[in-house]
Amino acid sequence: GPKQVRRAVTHGMGAQDACALTQLNDACLLKNLEQRFCDPECPGGMYTWVGPVLAAVNPYEALPIYGADTIAAFRRAKTATQSAPHPFAVAAQAHRQLLRSGRKQGILISGESGAGKTETAKHVMKYLAADSEAGVEKKLLGVNPILEGFGNAKTLRNDNSSRFGKLLRLHFQQKSLTGASVETYLLARSRVTQVPAQERNYHAFYALCNGLSKEDPLTEQLWVHPAENFRYLVPPEEPDGQLYMEDSTFLQSIRDALSSLGVTPEQEQEIFRAVMAVLWLGNVEFEETGQGCALVESSRGALER
Repeated sequence: GPKQVRRAVTHGMGAQDACALTQLNDACLLKNLEQRFCDPECPGGMYTWVGPVLAAVNPYEALPIYGADTIAAFRRAKTATQSAPHPFAVAAQAHRQLLRSGRKQGILISGESGAGKTETAKHVMKYLAADSEAGVEKKLLGVNPILEGFGNAKTLRNDNSSRFGKLLRLHFQQKSLTGASVETYLLARSRVTQVPAQERNYHAFYALCNGLSKEDPLTEQLWVHPAENFRYLVPPEEPDGQLYMEDSTFLQSIRDALSSLGVTPEQEQEIFRAVMAVLWLGNVEFEETGQGCALVESSRGALER
């Protein structure tokens, strides 16, 4: 019965590599993934090899398996399949192949919304940046708040869902990471003006509106108001659940990231000015007249800002 199947699934560590299973089909693969994930004696049980592919089950919690000691352990392994399944193992294998062959390597991270793609990419970057030139690691890892702030949003399935795709290029000289570049594509621009019910607009809007203190000069200079004053930030139905990060904390992380990349306070102000301009324009309304349309008088203040 179902209880017997459940007991069989949740006891034992399962196969570290699913290819070692006697039978490899959808049912056996899923059963092995659940067996590893549910086993309390398997700290990295959310990860399983399927040959050279790393399968992951999102635990939706922070785990202490991504520190410096873990990085060092994976550096000592000779091949990825000799290592426990982990994003660091994939990153280590790509790095080794890069050094051996001198040819470009690629890591593809895919999955449905909420699968953990964004966090997995951070872990991969953390491993590859561990032996970087001075300042490169901080800039590489520090850019995430900017990408997440202006490209991620809370959805029904994910508190920090990427609404765009990205291609990150890491540049190495010998063993060290010396620089990086990122290309973004397919940003869901329609979310700015049309937020689905029970979801939120992009994080940066709320971070600026709710996270900026009243004492900050930008509050008055940019006409910053709380998020509930803007049509673009009030969805048809309010979202449920916790936020990915407190707005004030998120805003500070964005400002720190901009500063680490050499963005001046004057340039930062212009970025935030553009953000507020979008929000105020969203409050502008027009009405039909006999000869076309005209500005609704009550929204004139929004336009003048």
